[in-house]
Amino acid sequence: MKKIMTAFLFFTIMLSTEAQAFAENGEAIDFELNTIDGHSKKLSDYKEKIVILNFWTSWCEYCYEEMMELNALYHEADKTEVELLAINITSQERSEEDVRHFVRVNKMTFPVLLDKKGEVMKKYRILGIPTTIIIDEEGMIKKTMFGPVTKKVIEEEIKK
Repeated sequence: MKKIMTAFLFFTIMLSTEAQAFAENGEAIDFELNTIDGHSKKLSDYKEKIVILNFWTSWCEYCYEEMMELNALYHEADKTEVELLAINITSQERSEEDVRHFVRVNKMTFPVLLDKKGEVMKKYRILGIPTTIIIDEEGMIKKTMFGPVTKKVIEEEIKK
Protein backbone atom coordinates (compact mmCIF):
# COMPACT_ATOMS: atom_id res chain seq x y z
CA MET A 1 0.00 0.00 0.00
CA LYS A 2 2.83 2.40 0.86
CA LYS A 3 4.42 1.75 -2.55
CA ILE A 4 1.18 2.68 -4.28
CA MET A 5 0.79 5.83 -2.14
CA THR A 6 4.41 6.88 -2.78
CA ALA A 7 4.02 6.36 -6.52
CA PHE A 8 0.72 8.26 -6.53
CA LEU A 9 2.23 11.20 -4.65
CA PHE A 10 5.31 11.22 -6.90
CA PHE A 11 3.28 11.28 -10.12
CA THR A 12 0.86 13.85 -8.73
CA ILE A 13 3.79 16.17 -8.11
CA MET A 14 5.28 15.51 -11.51
CA LEU A 15 2.02 16.66 -13.09
CA SER A 16 1.76 19.75 -10.93
CA THR A 17 3.71 22.72 -12.28
CA GLU A 18 1.83 25.03 -9.93
CA ALA A 19 3.67 23.64 -6.88
CA GLN A 20 7.02 24.15 -8.57
CA ALA A 21 6.16 27.70 -9.65
CA PHE A 22 5.29 28.59 -6.05
CA ALA A 23 8.57 27.38 -4.62
CA GLU A 24 11.25 28.50 -7.05
CA ASN A 25 12.56 32.06 -6.96
CA GLY A 26 10.78 32.76 -3.69
CA GLU A 27 12.30 33.41 -0.31
CA ALA A 28 12.89 30.31 1.78
CA ILE A 29 10.72 30.20 4.89
CA ASP A 30 12.70 29.96 8.12
CA PHE A 31 11.90 27.10 10.48
CA GLU A 32 13.19 25.47 13.62
CA LEU A 33 13.23 21.70 14.16
CA ASN A 34 14.98 19.29 16.47
CA THR A 35 17.55 16.89 15.10
CA ILE A 36 17.28 13.18 15.66
CA ASP A 37 19.82 13.76 18.47
CA GLY A 38 17.63 16.37 20.14
CA HIS A 39 19.51 19.54 19.10
CA SER A 40 17.57 22.51 17.78
CA LYS A 41 18.39 23.74 14.25
CA LYS A 42 17.03 26.70 12.31
CA LEU A 43 17.30 27.22 8.58
CA SER A 44 18.60 30.72 9.38
CA ASP A 45 21.58 29.07 11.15
CA TYR A 46 22.96 28.46 7.66
CA LYS A 47 22.84 31.99 6.24
CA GLU A 48 25.40 32.62 3.51
CA LYS A 49 25.55 28.91 2.67
CA ILE A 50 23.85 26.91 -0.05
CA VAL A 51 21.35 24.70 1.77
CA ILE A 52 19.93 21.48 0.38
CA LEU A 53 16.68 20.42 2.05
CA ASN A 54 15.67 16.84 1.42
CA PHE A 55 12.17 15.83 2.57
CA TRP A 56 11.75 12.07 3.12
CA THR A 57 10.15 9.25 5.09
CA SER A 58 11.49 5.87 6.14
CA TRP A 59 8.84 3.93 4.20
CA CYS A 60 9.56 5.66 0.88
CA GLU A 61 11.46 3.37 -1.49
CA TYR A 62 12.63 6.31 -3.60
CA CYS A 63 14.01 7.96 -0.45
CA TYR A 64 15.95 4.82 0.38
CA GLU A 65 17.41 4.71 -3.14
CA GLU A 66 18.69 8.28 -3.02
CA MET A 67 20.35 8.17 0.42
CA MET A 68 23.57 6.68 -0.96
CA GLU A 69 23.76 9.63 -3.37
CA LEU A 70 23.10 12.14 -0.60
CA ASN A 71 25.73 10.52 1.63
CA ALA A 72 28.31 10.81 -1.16
CA LEU A 73 27.34 14.43 -1.79
CA TYR A 74 27.62 15.32 1.89
CA HIS A 75 31.02 13.68 2.33
CA GLU A 76 32.48 15.51 -0.67
CA ALA A 77 30.81 18.90 -0.11
CA ASP A 78 32.71 21.89 1.22
CA LYS A 79 30.87 22.34 4.54
CA THR A 80 31.86 26.01 4.65
CA GLU A 81 29.74 26.59 1.52
CA VAL A 82 27.08 23.85 1.40
CA GLU A 83 24.87 22.20 4.01
CA LEU A 84 22.53 19.24 3.57
CA LEU A 85 19.54 18.93 5.90
CA ALA A 86 17.44 15.77 5.72
CA ILE A 87 13.94 16.64 6.95
CA ASN A 88 12.05 13.55 7.99
CA ILE A 89 8.30 14.03 7.76
CA THR A 90 7.85 12.35 11.12
CA SER A 91 4.13 13.11 11.15
CA GLN A 92 3.82 10.54 8.33
CA GLU A 93 5.83 7.82 10.13
CA ARG A 94 4.61 4.92 12.24
CA SER A 95 7.24 5.67 14.88
CA GLU A 96 10.43 7.59 15.55
CA GLU A 97 12.16 4.24 15.93
CA ASP A 98 11.47 3.58 12.23
CA VAL A 99 13.28 6.85 11.47
CA ARG A 100 16.23 5.97 13.71
CA HIS A 101 16.48 2.53 12.07
CA PHE A 102 16.47 4.10 8.59
CA VAL A 103 19.22 6.55 9.62
CA ARG A 104 21.37 3.72 11.03
CA VAL A 105 20.88 1.40 8.05
CA ASN A 106 21.69 4.16 5.58
CA LYS A 107 24.63 5.47 7.65
CA MET A 108 23.36 9.03 7.39
CA THR A 109 25.96 11.38 8.85
CA PHE A 110 24.33 14.66 7.79
CA PRO A 111 21.81 16.44 10.02
CA VAL A 112 18.44 14.69 10.24
CA LEU A 113 15.64 16.99 11.36
CA LEU A 114 12.29 15.71 12.63
CA ASP A 115 9.16 17.46 11.34
CA LYS A 116 6.97 15.85 14.00
CA LYS A 117 3.86 17.92 13.32
CA GLY A 118 4.32 18.27 9.56
CA GLU A 119 4.54 22.06 9.90
CA VAL A 120 7.62 22.54 7.70
CA MET A 121 6.18 20.16 5.13
CA LYS A 122 3.07 22.37 4.99
CA LYS A 123 5.05 25.62 4.85
CA TYR A 124 6.97 24.35 1.84
CA ARG A 125 3.87 22.73 0.31
CA ILE A 126 5.52 19.32 0.07
CA LEU A 127 3.01 17.12 -1.69
CA GLY A 128 5.21 14.12 -2.51
CA ILE A 129 8.39 12.52 -1.35
CA PRO A 130 11.21 12.65 -1.82
CA THR A 131 11.41 16.35 -2.58
CA THR A 132 14.70 18.24 -2.63
CA ILE A 133 14.96 22.01 -2.45
CA ILE A 134 18.14 24.00 -3.09
CA ILE A 135 18.36 27.36 -1.34
CA ASP A 136 21.04 29.84 -2.40
CA GLU A 137 23.31 31.94 -0.18
CA GLU A 138 20.77 34.79 -0.11
CA GLY A 139 18.02 32.53 1.21
CA MET A 140 16.14 32.26 -2.07
CA ILE A 141 14.76 28.97 -3.38
CA LYS A 142 16.85 28.17 -6.44
CA LYS A 143 15.45 24.78 -7.43
CA THR A 144 12.79 22.31 -6.35
CA MET A 145 13.25 18.71 -7.49
CA PHE A 146 10.57 16.05 -7.16
CA GLY A 147 11.47 12.39 -6.89
CA PRO A 148 14.85 10.82 -6.19
CA VAL A 149 17.93 12.89 -7.00
CA THR A 150 21.55 12.03 -7.71
CA LYS A 151 24.72 13.64 -6.46
CA LYS A 152 25.55 14.74 -9.98
CA VAL A 153 22.20 16.47 -10.54
CA ILE A 154 22.47 18.40 -7.25
CA GLU A 155 26.06 19.43 -8.01
CA GLU A 156 25.01 20.68 -11.44
CA GLU A 157 22.16 22.72 -9.94
CA ILE A 158 24.46 24.24 -7.33
CA LYS A 159 26.88 25.39 -10.03
CA LYS A 160 24.18 27.18 -12.04
